[in-house]
Amino acid sequence: MTQHDKPRVSVVIPAYNAEDLVGNAIESILAQTVPVHEIIVVDDGSTDGTWKAVRRFGPHVLYLYQDNAGPSVARNTGIRAATGEWIAFLDTDDLWLPGKVESEAEVIAADPGLAWAAVNHYLRVFDTGEQFPRFDLERAKETLDGRTTLPSFVKAACLGLGWDPVGLLVRRDVLLDIGGFRPGLDYAEDLDLCLAIARDHPTIGFHSEPVAVHHVDRPGGLSQRQPVPMQMEVLRSVYERHLPAAAADGNRAHLETLFRTIVQDQLGTLLVAGQRLQMLKVCSHYSDMLPVSYSAAMAGLSLLPPGFRKALYAKLQWRIRG
Repeated sequence: MTQHDKPRVSVVIPAYNAEDLVGNAIESILAQTVPVHEIIVVDDGSTDGTWKAVRRFGPHVLYLYQDNAGPSVARNTGIRAATGEWIAFLDTDDLWLPGKVESEAEVIAADPGLAWAAVNHYLRVFDTGEQFPRFDLERAKETLDGRTTLPSFVKAACLGLGWDPVGLLVRRDVLLDIGGFRPGLDYAEDLDLCLAIARDHPTIGFHSEPVAVHHVDRPGGLSQRQPVPMQMEVLRSVYERHLPAAAADGNRAHLETLFRTIVQDQLGTLLVAGQRLQMLKVCSHYSDMLPVSYSAAMAGLSLLPPGFRKALYAKLQWRIRG
């Protein structure tokens, strides 16, 4: 790859009380085979030593502080401050593998008209270290079919393409045009952003090999700070916001499939955890999207003893989804 082919990538890291984590994230960026243009850490009102952990990297990292306003606002602050043409994101508890930037650079070099690209990445359970690809490797390669782009983000997301910020690379002007991440949205803000980009830029570049790591189930993580029914209400607002555009583009069925899959995954989590009342509340909230047979089957499974319930759900979940 020549110097001309290398994109000027600004990496935006939102940080909140991340003294023990942010250093590892920064080091994973500095270890890239293709160097980035700049690293911007936006400290979202931390009360610990986050600033010290960042300052030790000296001029390699731009440190910005703001009063606590949430990750969406922090990322938007970083986007506005960036001087690169491309923006990548990394949360403090996630990591890039060394070839992440190089992989995305090759994808956008193959199609200079792209507005955005993504890489496959590992989902790693925070406390056990168990990990698996976000987009099943064989399915991802089959979906690409020898290409470096996918013609519809929404359709690809139904098949497993992720929208986690750790895997995204987006042109800065595109992010500014859509207003960046929606302020005040503290769940599914990444999916909301991707759907907003996909309205005018449905085609997304993609690299199928996992070259980043997204931790899930981290204690104290944003997704752990509110109950699932509340998350599902936020998700509903995201769905309703993007439904008109999807319907106009002929993607309504795919959007419904995508959101139904997300809801069903959360319902499975509630079932296994024995949170029957919360599970039934979510089923009711999404009664227009979930097959009646599915909701009935989940209600029945929730009455079984814990061990048997979990084993039976693992065996039957794909059959009852409808």
